Amino acid sequence: MKLPKATVRIAFIVQGSWKYELSVGKETFSGSVPSGSPIEHPIDPAATDATLLVWPDKGDDVKREGLLTYPIQLGYLDPVEEVSGIQGMLTNLGYYWGSINGVLSDDTKVAIQAFQRANGITASGSVDDALKTKLKEKHDG
Repeated sequence: MKLPKATVRIAFIVQGSWKYELSVGKETFSGSVPSGSPIEHPIDPAATDATLLVWPDKGDDVKREGLLTYPIQLGYLDPVEEVSGIQGMLTNLGYYWGSINGVLSDDTKVAIQAFQRANGITASGSVDDALKTKLKEKHDG
């Protein structure tokens, strides 16, 4: 049975010019970090982890001065009934940039409000059934 492709999208907000290398299973993708756009590549839907390497583009890809390494867990989020699940979905949708730690922080509430406004829900910043339903709809398609 052939599985459909999945897509990994990584929002990596940087200033200046950066290069990246993304390893997912046996595949490796590389390029420049697009300004204001996510790093986006089709991947095997069975992939469970990836590694993202990023470094400032100083014209020397061999040295990779300033190299940063990010291990990435793919395909798992806590359920929307958990604050950490809400944070994960908001992160994937581009509304939240903080830690996925299960804490309903001010940053989480701001992200919830932004999502609510963008989706025609009263922007209360509260976790309620309307938020959970719309998050599932937008996140899971």
